[in-house]
Amino acid sequence: MFTWIWIFEIVLCSAVAQFPAEEPTGGYENITSCEEFERDAHFHPHEVVDSMWGIFYFWADNTEMTPIVFSLLSAKRLRKLRAVINAIDPYLGVEWHRASLLMEPRAGLRILLLHQDTPGAYRALIMKEQRDKARPHPKPWISFADVRMKQVGRIIGMMSCERLTAYALARLQEMPVTEADCVAAANLLGYQAPDGKSYLYVKSLQKTDL
Repeated sequence: MFTWIWIFEIVLCSAVAQFPAEEPTGGYENITSCEEFERDAHFHPHEVVDSMWGIFYFWADNTEMTPIVFSLLSAKRLRKLRAVINAIDPYLGVEWHRASLLMEPRAGLRILLLHQDTPGAYRALIMKEQRDKARPHPKPWISFADVRMKQVGRIIGMMSCERLTAYALARLQEMPVTEADCVAAANLLGYQAPDGKSYLYVKSLQKTDL
């Protein structure tokens, strides 16, 4: 059966030293850099927590097809998260005062976004539970990734600086419904790379595989 790998597992592998990121297909020519992507960008965490989001377009080998949830962290929730991380690796060096937003693409996968010094620049602390392993489950897999986030109108752009891949997100009730609409909305992000695909393309492949 056709399988799509979850969004940040690609970033996760490339961010860990023993799994260096491969050069994107076709090299880096004609691919928007992180510096270009973040130019004049703005991203306000409190504006994205009101809805569930979906990826409608992506420039990567695979994507996440389930709803994505963003949430602000209360002091209590941040303390609990910090306790879990410190129990696994007390020397990880997380800058907890920079914690800005929690992203949850699915159960067992959480990404804590730590804001950096420029708008939309984040260090992503990735926590992936190893639920596919035999019980008792190993400790969660933890890594960092360099990402960029920006809002353009009602959509979100998200880019992995390690792999130069990007994703366009919309609120579930506002997802484009045609291929042309997906392309037009994705173009608003100003990201350029070959082989962009829509979620409609992924759905067509899933139907073919059934």
